[in-house]
Amino acid sequence: MKRISVVFLFLCSALVSSAVDFTSLLREKPLMVGYTAQKNINVSFLFNVKNVKESKLDIYLKVRYIIGKDTLNDYLYFGEGYTGTIKDIYLEQGDSVQAYIYLNNEETGKIDNLKGSFSVNAGPGVDMTSTGEVCRFTGTIWKDDQLPLFRIAKPDEKKQQLSIDAELTENYEFDKLYLKIKVVSPAQGILLFSKELAVNEEQNIPFRRKTVKIDFPDLEVQKAGSYYVQLFHQMGQSRVNGVESISYHLTDK
Repeated sequence: MKRISVVFLFLCSALVSSAVDFTSLLREKPLMVGYTAQKNINVSFLFNVKNVKESKLDIYLKVRYIIGKDTLNDYLYFGEGYTGTIKDIYLEQGDSVQAYIYLNNEETGKIDNLKGSFSVNAGPGVDMTSTGEVCRFTGTIWKDDQLPLFRIAKPDEKKQQLSIDAELTENYEFDKLYLKIKVVSPAQGILLFSKELAVNEEQNIPFRRKTVKIDFPDLEVQKAGSYYVQLFHQMGQSRVNGVESISYHLTDK
């Protein structure tokens, strides 16, 4: 029994790359954990915080993830403490990630009287999942070599319109989304579309979820057969944060 316990503890320690306990959060001095992938994996960043005072405490955080040349930012809010996963990230063999947590409360640069931990675990690697009409990205991160591909089987000659929806989270921090779409049509052959989509047209980026709709007025969707639609993001960095899913749907004209 003792040997089994030792083996179990060894396996658990092998899964946890790094962890840090804390009693305070600071704006200028972040908490940091990191991981280097020896194979293709998913890493989960776990955050646990409890206010040891009786009064309720609002905690705003900025979490910065650095993967190679890519920097991704998440903004989080916890009203009464939290225990759980704050981010899943897919890593390929040789990739390294460092995660930094900063206090982001406007009225103070430090919060004391906390009890918490910040750690990272590794598990089986899945970069994205597809259920036919919807493709979801692990950790809401879309990497430029992840190419959603949809096969649309059209059984009739009804005239229809193809639309694609991009579901963006609160942490999508760009004003636009640049996409290239490749369509293989039984009527028109191979078509390429470049789309520049306005995500935010306000002076300040609002902190809310958004849905961006992409239409294809020049694409004929009438002939029966198989249509293939593949998407590429054309952003300035390899990984784009805050893209939850890409999906398609057909509507009658």
